[in-house]
Amino acid sequence: MLTEVAVKQAKAKEKPYRLSDQGGLYLEVSPIGSKYWRYKYRISTGAQRIEKRLALGVYPEISLKNARELHREAHALVSQGGDPSAVRLEQKALSEVASLNTFGSLGEDWFATKSSDWSPTYPISQRRLLDKNLLPLHDLAIDKIAAPELLGVLRVIESRGALETARRTNQVASKIFDHAIAMVAAEINPAIGIKNALNTPAVLCKPFRA
Repeated sequence: MLTEVAVKQAKAKEKPYRLSDQGGLYLEVSPIGSKYWRYKYRISTGAQRIEKRLALGVYPEISLKNARELHREAHALVSQGGDPSAVRLEQKALSEVASLNTFGSLGEDWFATKSSDWSPTYPISQRRLLDKNLLPLHDLAIDKIAAPELLGVLRVIESRGALETARRTNQVASKIFDHAIAMVAAEINPAIGIKNALNTPAVLCKPFRA
C-alpha cells in the first residue's frame, strides 16, 4: 500500500510508471513528473470481461486519502455490476443538457432567434434588460424557476423606483419562458401571473378620459 510520503516523493523517470495501492487503485507518474490517480477494474459484457480504467484526479489536488475514497465508491459500483466510467459519461451528458437549459442560455437563444427581425435600436434595450436586470436568473435551470424567484428579481428593480423598467423586464422574461416552452425546456411561464403583482407606473395609472 502507498503512503503520502511515497506519493509525494515519487520522481519522474524516462518512461511513465505506476505505484500500486490496493484494489486496482494506482498512481501513474509521467516523464514530466505529473501524477495521476487511476482505478483499473474489469466488467462483464456477456461472456467477456473487459478491463477498463477510470481517472480519479491529479495529485496533489487529490490526496491519497481522497483517491481512496473515490476508489471505494467506484469499486462498490463495480461490485454491484455497474460501470463507473459509463456512469460518469451519463452524468457528463446530463450536466451538458442542464447547462443548455439555464435561463441564461435559453435567453441567448431567444435573443439570437428573434433579434434579426427587430428594429436597429430595439435589440440594445432588450440586451440590457437580459444581461443586467435578469442576470440573477442566468445560472438557474429555467424549468426550476418559479414565480417567487422572478418576482424577487423584479422587486429589486422596483425598489430603485424603476417601475416601468421592472414591467419591461418581466415582459422580456415572459418571452424567454415562452421560447423555453417551445424548445421543450420548460412547461410553464411564471411571468404571466407576475405582471398583476407588479406596481403600475404612474403614467399607466391615469384614468381614461372620454
